Amino acid sequence: MKLRTLLPFLILCGSLHAQIAAVQNGAGFGSAIAAGSWATLFGTFAGVTQTTGQTPVGTNLAGVTVTVAGLPAPVYFVSTGQINFIVPQAAPA
Repeated sequence: MKLRTLLPFLILCGSLHAQIAAVQNGAGFGSAIAAGSWATLFGTFAGVTQTTGQTPVGTNLAGVTVTVAGLPAPVYFVSTGQINFIVPQAAPA
């Protein structure tokens, strides 16, 4: 199931049961999100809590993927209430 939320760009969360409540920047949890920055999805997500230890950060963590404007985003942290990811550099402003 893919849920969509329209912000400055399109974000897709490829999680089996995903319900996105908010997307905020990962630094101060404000609404401004820029290419190359950390961002956080808040909501209800099925799955386990997991943090990657991989460098560079991969685009699939615990079966969860995030796509921004059609571009795969590196996923750093996944839990049942939050997903932290990096907005791809090539994402539109």
